[in-house]
Amino acid sequence: MQEKFRVTNIARDEDTGNVVLRVISDDKPSDSCENIPPSLEDYYLYVFGDIVSV
Repeated sequence: MQEKFRVTNIARDEDTGNVVLRVISDDKPSDSCENIPPSLEDYYLYVFGDIVSV
């Protein structure tokens, strides 16, 4: 998944035990995904995620 999409968070759902990924994508990665409002962290990673400082 990380090769295709920018993953901003990985967590485990305590109720189901499933792994939940938060990704930034222009397109819906799969039918089981749901669209949620972006956080400030999502925006930062979208804009500056590929910048490497020296």
